[in-house]
This record gives sequence, C-alpha cells and structure tokens, in this order.
Amino acid sequence: MGIQGWFVHLCRLWGLTPDSAMLHDRSDIRNQCLIASEFGYFGNVDSALIRNLNGSGAFVETRKRFSIGEVVRLKFPLHYLDPPVELTGVIAWTGSDGVGVKFNPDES
Repeated sequence: MGIQGWFVHLCRLWGLTPDSAMLHDRSDIRNQCLIASEFGYFGNVDSALIRNLNGSGAFVETRKRFSIGEVVRLKFPLHYLDPPVELTGVIAWTGSDGVGVKFNPDES
C-alpha cells in the first residue's frame, strides 16, 4: 500500500478532518499528528517526531541540521497490526525546530 493509502487509513483511525488540518502555502492539506519515527540519513538513524503529514510530505521535528535536497528515509508505524511505513524523501525546507520532507512520488 502506498503512502496515499496509508494516509487515508491514518486519517480514519485518528478521526482527522480538514478542520483539524494545518493549512500552509501548499496545494495539499497537512494533518497534525505526533508519530514517533526512525529518521535515516547518510547511513545514520535517529529518532524523530512527525508533527504533520500528508500523501506528499511531512514536517519532522528534529534537532539535526540538514541541507535542502538531502535524501532521507522515514520509517513509522500507522497501526500496530500493520508493518511500518518506509518512505524516501528529500529535505524541502529547514527550520530551527525541524525539516520539511517531500516524499518520493515513485513510492506513493
């Protein structure tokens, strides 16, 4: 199941609606969440929190510093009965409290 299917499943599980979503200058709504994840980069793996998520990307709270365009890997559970979701993305933007990750469209 691609990220779109997982995302729909996640929204149903948590009862998220567009009213509870964060809107930014982007075409897709990002739904607020708090998901513990593994955040992989350059052979390293750290823990990180996904703070908002949609089918095309996520905001990941992390203290690590990245450059725009760096490739990263996210691994996170959506339901305890299902295997974790694993996605590759690139750093789309950076901030003092985390990074924006744009998912690879080939994995959706």
